[in-house]
Formats: sequence, structure tokens, C-alpha cells
Amino acid sequence: MRYLKPAALFFVVLFVGYFSYKILTQLPARNFEDAQAFIQSLDRQQKSLIIDQGKFSELMQSDAWGLLSPYAASGNWAAEFTSAEADLAKAEKIKTDVVDRILERDHEDDVAELVAGITKGVELIRSAKLASAYPLRRAELILEAVENKAVYFQGAEALIDAVDQSAVQFKLKIDLSLAAHPAKNADIKDKEKAFFELVDAGSSAFAAMRAEYRSAAINYAHFIDSYADLKTAHQSALSFAEENSALLAQLDRSYVKILVDQQIDYYLVISRASWCDGEYCGSGSEMNYPAVKVDEDTFEYFESNDVSVIARHSTSFGGGRLSLLIPQQRWDALGIDYQYRWDRRQPSAEYWVDSAVIKTLHKYAYIEAVSASSSQDVSGEVKEQDWEPVSEAVFWKHYEHLGMAIETKPFGFYASELIDTAEPVGMASIATPTMVNGVPTGSNQQGEWRQGSGGSFFYFYGMYRLFSDFGYQRRYTHNDWRQYNANGRSSAFYGSNRQYGTYGSATYSGTRYANSNFGRSNPSVLNSAVSGGGSGIGRSIRGAGPFGRGKGPSGSGK
Repeated sequence: MRYLKPAALFFVVLFVGYFSYKILTQLPARNFEDAQAFIQSLDRQQKSLIIDQGKFSELMQSDAWGLLSPYAASGNWAAEFTSAEADLAKAEKIKTDVVDRILERDHEDDVAELVAGITKGVELIRSAKLASAYPLRRAELILEAVENKAVYFQGAEALIDAVDQSAVQFKLKIDLSLAAHPAKNADIKDKEKAFFELVDAGSSAFAAMRAEYRSAAINYAHFIDSYADLKTAHQSALSFAEENSALLAQLDRSYVKILVDQQIDYYLVISRASWCDGEYCGSGSEMNYPAVKVDEDTFEYFESNDVSVIARHSTSFGGGRLSLLIPQQRWDALGIDYQYRWDRRQPSAEYWVDSAVIKTLHKYAYIEAVSASSSQDVSGEVKEQDWEPVSEAVFWKHYEHLGMAIETKPFGFYASELIDTAEPVGMASIATPTMVNGVPTGSNQQGEWRQGSGGSFFYFYGMYRLFSDFGYQRRYTHNDWRQYNANGRSSAFYGSNRQYGTYGSATYSGTRYANSNFGRSNPSVLNSAVSGGGSGIGRSIRGAGPFGRGKGPSGSGK
């Protein structure tokens, strides 16, 4: 066998190393492709400019030039070609000085410079393309306007009619909203002003077009530009009216989301390692039991227990024996068969808690309503949903909010003003009172302030009496509202005596929450709340989350 001489071997290694280095440090394929696309685009636009200039020269020799010449002079169409040439010259310089140089070097260190150069070059090509096409497009539009003057004007009349119809409809919506939602009058009037500025722009454009249409010496450039301005104003006005009509409709919709039940399920996964003690038994095996649903106390015990192995099975003369390293009642709470899928060839085993999972669920009720122009003409519905999974963050955020509204959008609020701090159901729907001789007065779509033997209270209209089905059974007093208003919605409001929410006595004054899954599963919370001893402190397991035990067999086996 012949071997390479040392010198030859050196050059082979050097050659291989060089090309390996080039491969590892060259430009990424994507950047290389972008550079090639830029070069091709530049070449196409340079050719396109020559073609457009040729067509324009032919146009200047045509019979139409007599008509177009004044417009070309006043619009300085020739300058557009000059501008396009200048932009393409700059793009060509970027190609030569930046792109070609970087492609030749082909090194990843130049990626940022290459991207910046291509970005600028593409902008220049786009600008040149618009400038190059402008004279011919402008000539085409003017000739079309000359030939189809009446058609354009009829189209303009249709556009202005559509704007006027939209203005009538939007004005009606504005007036109804102003009357129904006085607190939003400033914002509604701003919308009205912005809309009619667009309408006025369209009217001005149409007036200019109409004046040219009736003129004995029509300026077709002005005529067609006014038509373009009218189209823009028409589209802007219609889009504005559609978008803001939808926003104003939000003011006429009320929405309350109530937490009517909550549940937390605890699961443990037990693992087992099995082996035999013979010399040729192999390495043994491991398996996970199906997840076991346990109660909170059992979950907390194992979550906080630092024992790696909870049980062992060992062989002995005459059979095997299971030894527990935890209390018998804790093992029994797991409800597992220690010989589940047992392999008698591997009679030695150890058991441990492999992982634990918390599943959190909520049940919601929704009260939605829509009002008409009359303050008491309201229709709506109540929907109660089934259980739905929620994140632990959401569950613990609202753990103390059972029976409370966790989202509220009253009448007169936009959807973007949704109240997401928990509060007693219906509290946000109370009209801000006006004090007359020390007595609260006033009303809104949901109800009105009244006087009773016990003092001032807010009386809910119609379907809003349903609020009492989901919250406190008695009426909200002026003192309730005053303390709620003082809270400023900066945090959850549990009532003047913390009588609302998971730990509130008022929550369990009816059967809804006392008989809820939470109420039945947490009798101590219910009893404490009813007796007035609720602390409002969450469980110790709060925020534990799913956890991996990180524990396992002690290593005594194979």
C-alpha cells in the first residue's frame, strides 16, 4: 500500500480544512436567494423603464397627444422618468458596491449589511416602478375620462348617494346613542364629527367633479382626480360608519359572567420498580400505575412528604411481604393493587410517587341583554355552562369569588371597558346616584333608585331581577354602592362586611351555592362563612401546580 508523502498530506489537510471552513461560514441559503431575487428584480425594472419610455415616445407622436400635451406639461410627466432613472441608478450602485461584493466574499459576517442593502434597494425599485408607470397610466385615465365622461359622473352620483344614505343611518344611530348614554356623549360626538368630516370631503370632491362636468372647458385631470377623491371619501365614510356603529351597539349590550361553581381534582401517579435478586436476572423493570384521583388531604400529604420510597416488596421463605414506609391509611387512600401487572420472575419491588397533577375547573353563568331606545325595553337571556377546564392561575385568581361577577360589561360601556375585577353580581349595573336633598336618585337601563322603609335601594327592572338568583338575596343599598364606588374597582369588592364571595355569609344565604359542588365538598368553608368566621385565606395547596417528584427506587434493587 502506498502512502502520501508528508508534504502532499499537508496540502490535502489544508485543502479539506479550507473548504470545510468555507461551508461552515458561507452566507445562509435564504440570504443568497434574496440577493439573487433583488438582482433579477432590478434587471426587470431597468428593462421595464426602457419599454415605458418607448411607449411614451410613441404616445407623443399619436393623435391623442394634442389633447394630452397640456396635462403632461402641467403635471411634468417627463420628470417621472427622470426620477425612475435616478432611483434605479441608486439601486444599481447598491448592487455593485454591496450585494455583488458580499456575494463574492460569501461570509456569514456580512448578513446584516446584505439585508440592509437589499431592503433599501427593493424600496428604490418599487419607487422607480411607480414613477415609470405614472405617465402612461395618467394618460390612460384622462383619455378614459374624455371618452366616458357621463359614465364617470353617473358613478359619482351613485357614490355620493351611498354616502348620504350612510350619513342618515349613522346620524340616527348617533342621536339614539346620545340620548341613551349621556355619560358617553363626548366620545359619541367625537365620532360624529370625524364621520361628517369624511362626508364633507366626499361632498367637496363631488362638487368639484360636477363643476368640471358642467364646464364648457373641462379640466379632465381635475375631473378624474375629484372622482378618485370621492371614491376614497366614500369608502372611508362607509367603513367608519360600519366600524363605529358596531362600537355604539356595544353600549346597548350588557354582559355579566358569574362564577357559579368551582372544583379542583387531585391525581397521583405511583411508579414501581421490580427486580429479582439472582445473579442472572437482568436489570429489572419499571412501570407507572394509572393516575389515581385522591382527596386534598391525601394529595397534600404526598406532595409535602419527603420520603423517596413509600413501600417495598421483598421475598422471604414461603412467599413475599409488602412493607410500608408510610402509614397504612395513606397507602389505602391510594387504592392501588401492589401486584398490578405483577411479574413473578421479579418478586422484589419498590414503590414511589412519581408525579402529581392538579386539574382545575370552573362553571359559569352568563347574563346577556340588549336594550332598545327605551330605557326599559330590554331583552336578554341567561345561560349556564357546564364544567370547563381552567388554568391554575385563573382558578386561584378567582378562588375567593364564588357567586360573584368576574366579568361585567354594563350598558353604556364599550367592550374594551370590560370590568374584570370580581364584584357582587349586578353591582356595576347600578346607576350612579344623583343626590337630591340627601336622597339618591337616578336611573339607567337596568333600574332606578327608590326609597323604602329601610332607606334608599336600587330597584332592578325586568330581567335584571335575575341578579338576585346568582348573588345576594336582598337589595343593594346606597351604602353598598357608596363603599363599592370608593373601592374604585382597583381590586375585588366583597361588600361592606365581606359578605360576598367564597367566604361570604351572603353567598350561602340561598341554596344555589350551599348545594353547589364546592359547597358540598367544602363544608368547613360553608359553615365558617355562614357563622361569620370565614377568613378569606386560601388553601395550603394553592399554587402547588403539577409536580414531578424526582423520587424513585432507592437503588437497593438491580
